[in-house]
Amino acid sequence: MELRQLRYLIEVAEAGSINRAAERLGVAQSAISRQIAKLENELGVAVVRRTPEGVTLTVAGEQALSGAQAVLREVDELRRAVAGDAPAMLRVRLGMPPTVSGVFRRLFEHPLRRGGVQVRPSVVEASSYWLARRLASGDLDCAILTEPAGMRDWLVEPLWIEALCLVGPAASPFAARESCSVADIAELPLTLTPLPDNSRQVIERVFRQQGLAPRVQQEHEALNLLKEQTRFGAYSILPRIQARELAREHYLCVPVRDLAIRRGWVSRRGALPPRAAAMLLAVVRDYARREVPDDPWFRLGWAGFPPGGPTQTVA
Repeated sequence: MELRQLRYLIEVAEAGSINRAAERLGVAQSAISRQIAKLENELGVAVVRRTPEGVTLTVAGEQALSGAQAVLREVDELRRAVAGDAPAMLRVRLGMPPTVSGVFRRLFEHPLRRGGVQVRPSVVEASSYWLARRLASGDLDCAILTEPAGMRDWLVEPLWIEALCLVGPAASPFAARESCSVADIAELPLTLTPLPDNSRQVIERVFRQQGLAPRVQQEHEALNLLKEQTRFGAYSILPRIQARELAREHYLCVPVRDLAIRRGWVSRRGALPPRAAAMLLAVVRDYARREVPDDPWFRLGWAGFPPGGPTQTVA
């Protein structure tokens, strides 16, 4: 297997056409076709699919593309190290749910530098469900996800676990409570994020385990709209890290003892050079250690909560 075969595969994937890839590279179309055919022969599978509209990658081709990108990044890093050059700035596509991104706003104001690695994250904000789909398609390199599900090509590292909180108007009778349970709020009309949102899946599962069902009156993916509605009379369930930021004169924020979610760092295997992936995870963990509130309703890692905290987490 040759490096040029990997470069040709990347160029064909980006161009969506062997003709356009040949033009970009300044080589003959037949040369690219020949090298792609050699790559397929060595791998024993087809990596491209030719259509009247151009070229797309097969499932095996998507895996080969991810590996090719990782190999060429490592080669470039080796060349710079041998030449004594400063490490190049690596651009990383990083996903975060809107309930988390505010915590890291200061961390990503500037490029990250540590241990000879320089990274400039480009942050994408969406619900964990949609971020996971973008990770799976190769559109993101890594993400902080709520309740990350295991996939063969994903690397998942625990970050923290936090309670979900009942959020509503400050004048609510629940305002006098230090905490509540799912049973306590089973009759409340709720405004929630719609399925298949990962937090919503947790809520539905825990209610169902107790023989209950949430009374959902409205569903919104717009976090700011959801918060505005709770300020003026609606109730919702939000992660503790988001609920704590709400102004106490306008909102109540009561932890629900038997509702909790896990946050994890997820990256596609081979999407980033190993040193860059390790550096990013270390930086995010260090930052979370400093910035995640000192609060009994949070805990770094997934080991569970201390006594008095949520009694149920989702495995």
